[in-house]
Amino acid sequence: MKATTNCLISIVMMLSLAACGGSGGSGDNGSDQGARGVQSSNGLVRLDRAFFVGPETQAVLLTGAFERPEGITVTSSGAAVSLASFEQNRVLLQLPEVDRPVNAAVTLEFRYPGQNAEVTVNVAIENASAADLEQQVTQTLTNRGAIMALSQDAALYNFFLQLAYLRDELSHQELANQLAAFKPQSGPWAFDANFALDNLVQIQDRYRQGLISEQVLQQELAYAERMIANHGAYGRDKLRDIGGLIEPIAPGGFVSGALEYVASAGLYSRILSSDRYVIASNGSIALRPEYASLAALVQFN
Repeated sequence: MKATTNCLISIVMMLSLAACGGSGGSGDNGSDQGARGVQSSNGLVRLDRAFFVGPETQAVLLTGAFERPEGITVTSSGAAVSLASFEQNRVLLQLPEVDRPVNAAVTLEFRYPGQNAEVTVNVAIENASAADLEQQVTQTLTNRGAIMALSQDAALYNFFLQLAYLRDELSHQELANQLAAFKPQSGPWAFDANFALDNLVQIQDRYRQGLISEQVLQQELAYAERMIANHGAYGRDKLRDIGGLIEPIAPGGFVSGALEYVASAGLYSRILSSDRYVIASNGSIALRPEYASLAALVQFN
């Protein structure tokens, strides 16, 4: 029993190390275009920036160098941006509620005695109400490879087969055959899941361009989620097939749960989405005690 326990720990550690990988990202530091400023043709008004970003229903502050006008007329294309207030060197614009990201061209006409001054700026209006939706879509597409490969189920499947081999419960040929049999990309729902994710890529791009609403994006994500859950059944069924090898270590096996999005982890998981395997712990989720020894095999983020 001691040898088996040591073997179990060793394999879990090896698989944990093999599963670790680096991730990186890059982000824009912002375009110089927004910082260059803009000036009216007669020089009466100069704004410090030509490009502004703000969440829907909030106000955006424009600063610059100009005398307090008698009034300001605001016209915009793309969204109904309106004037909130103004004073010397400061203008406050009110952004409307939107159902998609909007890039609005906003023209301000400053009225002075005997003459006017006109400037145009661009305002990117963020669809703040859809922030969680946008994040889930992005994480869904970022994790596409792991979703289609059913990487979590694959790790468990590989672990229990390797352990059975080390315990002389499988021959080398049986091990090789079983490992080769795990082919989620050939599963009955793989095509549909791939199709849904391909479609989601296009829908996300159109949404970011402001061509479709968040409601359409939500509908396409919901469809992708259904196809992902269907695809995830393949991994569950493969683990059921080797249930006899799993039961001695994890009673009940790993045949519960659907492959669903777990917002707190930012990924899709049959394990983390199921109360059968996890419990709430200090504001996060943790494996139940009976599965705790396998924590190194479970992806938490």
